[in-house]
Amino acid sequence: MPAGTVEPDPVEHELDERFKLLEFSYKEVLDATKHQDDKINRLLTAVAFLTAATLALAGLHGGDPLAARYLVDGRFALPLGLICLAGFLVGVSITVIMLIASLTTPLVFPGGAKPIAPTIRYVTEVESGQIYFNEISRTALPQWYLKWQQDTADLKRERNDSLIRETHNLAVRTEFKYQRSNEAVAVLSFALLSFVLSMVLILLAAGRQQSGSPLTLNLTARAILAAVLFGYSMLQLVGTQRNAPPTVLDTAYPARRWRIPAPWWNRLYAVLTSLVAPELILLPSVPERIRMPLAIAAPLAAWLALGLALPWRTTAVEQERRRVAEGLLGKFAAELPPMKTSGNRALRSWLIALGVAVLYGAVGILAVRAPRYQEVLGLSGAYAAGVVLLLGGVWQIARRQARRAEKFRKEAEQAVTSAGT
Repeated sequence: MPAGTVEPDPVEHELDERFKLLEFSYKEVLDATKHQDDKINRLLTAVAFLTAATLALAGLHGGDPLAARYLVDGRFALPLGLICLAGFLVGVSITVIMLIASLTTPLVFPGGAKPIAPTIRYVTEVESGQIYFNEISRTALPQWYLKWQQDTADLKRERNDSLIRETHNLAVRTEFKYQRSNEAVAVLSFALLSFVLSMVLILLAAGRQQSGSPLTLNLTARAILAAVLFGYSMLQLVGTQRNAPPTVLDTAYPARRWRIPAPWWNRLYAVLTSLVAPELILLPSVPERIRMPLAIAAPLAAWLALGLALPWRTTAVEQERRRVAEGLLGKFAAELPPMKTSGNRALRSWLIALGVAVLYGAVGILAVRAPRYQEVLGLSGAYAAGVVLLLGGVWQIARRQARRAEKFRKEAEQAVTSAGT
């Protein structure tokens, strides 16, 4: 060692090395929460523009098209455009509340004693860390000054302890923002359906001669509303399928049902399911002899297609992909994890979908058997399809959280059992 140099303290060197790793982790989590905040702000901006467009549309021709009434089942005069607009405003209000709640996630103090984590080794009697503004601000300036007169190694140790706790705290807050913003997007999607439907109804009313009498839902109006619902359902269903895009290995070696690749069943399921709501709207316009078969066949066909599209566990396909992966990895194939042997969750999804299919089949049958309320049932059931898709999206988010908690519980129980033995 050259003359005049001082050998570094091994304790401080170890603390500095740990700090570099902790700092990298903290910055990554901080970038993630900033990115999520940016996404929430962009969503709020989009909501503001949509609300402005809605107000401009509501004022068209002095607001007369918005208040126009449509004759339903020959005796109910309902302001359908106003009803859909109210649905949009309610959905937007809920979305904004959820997004604001995501931005204002409650602050959690990283310091202090916690029964599930080691105590932070503070350098003074005042339990105040070095990185969290709320902890620093609650100390008096003399106390803050006194802290920095302590031994350097103790200060570094306190900093590392605080950074460990704060990084985890920040990650939990980021995950909370991510979940709430996903739920808000699901609500906003339903609000957009209401917005488009109200826009169609308002423009249809504006294009007709206003004489004070209720307007009729002719075949053209039904077809436009059915097309809107079909397009919305398709976008929602295809969007959920793209949440986990297939890799090139999945595409080259897809799962098969009846020798047909599963992606084809996914597309068929999206198309058939998207036809259920339009079918209810168009039911009064089809010949009477096919109304009952159509009301039953549409939801049943969609449910059967879903059963063929669900990711059932197929050992043969997994073994084939495993064989290809081992061939590509060569000598590194030994590092592959063992194949999963857990049960299949597709059956639960299929049973829930059966309940929805039975419900829509019952609505269609009731509409056919009660022609006096055919249009009311058709419009209500078709509009409720947006609510069903909304609940499906929220349920998927909740199930993701529940599965993660279940997995952690199993791992924790295994760790406790191993520690006890």
